[in-house]
Amino acid sequence: IVLRQEPDNQLLVALVREGNWPEFVLPKGGVEKGEDLEQTARREIVEEAGLTDLHLICKLTALERFSFEKKYWLITHYFLFTTTQITGVPTDSEHHFGVWWFPIDALPPMLWPDQKELIRANDSLFRTLFT
Repeated sequence: IVLRQEPDNQLLVALVREGNWPEFVLPKGGVEKGEDLEQTARREIVEEAGLTDLHLICKLTALERFSFEKKYWLITHYFLFTTTQITGVPTDSEHHFGVWWFPIDALPPMLWPDQKELIRANDSLFRTLFT
């Protein structure tokens, strides 16, 4: 999860799109050989959202679910980063189209309901970080 604070103190979360799906997702992806989980999170955010000025706050949690095809079980580790960066150029332009910023209390339709719930569940943590 990447958060940015607006001058009016509104908190925004960075979301991306996967391929041609109309719903949004948090940047995420698989671990590559030699990476630790934080390195993976940073690389995936750069690939999918183009955000490079990332400040790690903490590891949030790990969530489990079936893959999209319902063929195998996935464990996704979530970290919290902050940034002042507004725009980015994704390095994986074949699959991801950029970054969109949304208020954490006005999220758009999201492909994965567990991601939306994760954002909502951590709302008070997010707000205490920026007060």
